[in-house]
Amino acid sequence: MSDILEKIAQWVKEGGNSPDSTKRDARAEFIAVQADVKAAIDAGYAYRTIWEHMRETKRLSCRYETFLRYVRKFIQPMRFSPKLGQKGAPETGRR
Repeated sequence: MSDILEKIAQWVKEGGNSPDSTKRDARAEFIAVQADVKAAIDAGYAYRTIWEHMRETKRLSCRYETFLRYVRKFIQPMRFSPKLGQKGAPETGRR
């Protein structure tokens, strides 16, 4: 992670923003570690294991549900919400 991302993440964790901006903070924290989360997922680690590690090492402060929402949104959108006719949708064999 670049130096600026580390500094911003630390600033956010130390309360650099207003108290009502926790949603924005969680998103910023996730985006800062997004590449590491993707690498861990690609390596086969369970989402809960990744989240627990990120929480324990103070890289994320969000709840597990928030973490999953951001994984679905930023890393694997097609895996979690395929719709018929879209790339990545399960084939049913019927038409």
